[in-house]
Amino acid sequence: MSRTRGALAAAFLLLAGGRAAHGRAAPGDAAFARAARVVRADCVNQRVMVSAMEPRSVNAAYDAASGRWSIWGATQGSHSLRDKLSRQLGVAAERLRVRTPD
Repeated sequence: MSRTRGALAAAFLLLAGGRAAHGRAAPGDAAFARAARVVRADCVNQRVMVSAMEPRSVNAAYDAASGRWSIWGATQGSHSLRDKLSRQLGVAAERLRVRTPD
């Protein structure tokens, strides 16, 4: 580890072990007082949340003559949707055509 990276790591550990974690000034303040340079930075990280942007809906049409289903779904996994619907409906997967239009 380089000297700079080592010093930064030590400063972060001291800060976490000092004021931030335990509410006491020493040893963090003492380490910063002895430091040749102190860098202050405000770091903002946006909230990151995994969430589907599609509306979780489907449109389906059944063709009685062929016994096949045409399904349009807002999904990124047309094959998994087909397989799940096949199991839930008790219909062979070959009879389900799942499309995911733009």
